[in-house]
Amino acid sequence: MPVTRPKKARPAKGALRAKLIAVALEAFATRPYDEVTVGQIASAAGVAHGLLFHYFESKRGLYLAALQHAGEQLVVAHRTDPGADPGTQIRQLLGSHLAHLAANEHVALNLILRGAGNDPAAYQAFEQNRWKMTGWVAEQLGLDLQRPAVRSALRSFARAADEATAQWLGGGRPVGVEVAVDGLLELLIGALRAAARWDPEVAAAGTVELAIEELGRSDRSPSRGLTAS
Repeated sequence: MPVTRPKKARPAKGALRAKLIAVALEAFATRPYDEVTVGQIASAAGVAHGLLFHYFESKRGLYLAALQHAGEQLVVAHRTDPGADPGTQIRQLLGSHLAHLAANEHVALNLILRGAGNDPAAYQAFEQNRWKMTGWVAEQLGLDLQRPAVRSALRSFARAADEATAQWLGGGRPVGVEVAVDGLLELLIGALRAAARWDPEVAAAGTVELAIEELGRSDRSPSRGLTAS
């Protein structure tokens, strides 16, 4: 009587797709795009070459899916305590942001924080998250993003924060996360002061000064029960 061997269980489609994206993200984060091949990714994932084209159609499609996943991971990593004051919540958000980037340094330096000139697709993949985070900061501080001066100042802060973070990571993290967050908060305060100078109505409303006072009161002590922002 022939022996019937049990068939190996195949991973669910969602799990297999997620595995391919994870392998691709590691590859694209550690090697230049042109040096990564679909065959290498398939081999590392232990799947047939054609399966990648089934899920993503092309190497570029897989690359963009990996970038989207990296952006989603970053958003999920953001943590705040809803019961804390606004300044402390912003500090917590920046702290969780830096901690995640430090834990995923290759992805951060080679994909998330790269300038638009290096890879416009990578840059644009994270733009929506940048401006979502900027809008959240404005809401916490009671600032009106419809004011061009406020909008420009916060966008300038987001770009400066990316550059500062890249320098911090690339330089071997010479200071801890909390000190690095202090530096980012100083950048934010400087951007807000610029907004007040650019727009007399913003200055007269007093919202910028209140926001700066709020940031200055932010609590450095660790909080429990942080939730996704």
